[in-house]
Amino acid sequence: MNFNNEIVLSAAADISHKNILLLLPHCLQKSECDVRITNDINACQECGNCDFAEIKTIVNKYHVRAAVAPGGTLARKMIKDFAPDVIVAVACHHDLIEGVRDAWKVPIYAVLNERPKGPCFETTVSTKTIEFAILKFQ
Repeated sequence: MNFNNEIVLSAAADISHKNILLLLPHCLQKSECDVRITNDINACQECGNCDFAEIKTIVNKYHVRAAVAPGGTLARKMIKDFAPDVIVAVACHHDLIEGVRDAWKVPIYAVLNERPKGPCFETTVSTKTIEFAILKFQ
């Protein structure tokens, strides 16, 4: 993924930050949360128990679009519907590789999530890395 990100960053000067899609996995949410975030992070109540609250702040600060995809099929549909110039995608290694392959026509900056409780369950992500990627495309 590092090689892919270097290639995407090398072309960053030609990419407008106004058409960035931040694509997120649903597994960033805590399992005990009463509000299920299935596609729109604005549903987040900002309790601070997971990374969605901070991600929501970043999205609003930089005015980028964000979508939560529970799987590859919906992620591909969101990419088609939003038609972004660049994607900042958060996922596990396997899903990032598949996503970069599937959406090869769109530059994708890949952000690996962390899986302290195993795959697809209460994962975390470096919000600083997300913000770094967004800022690179301004």
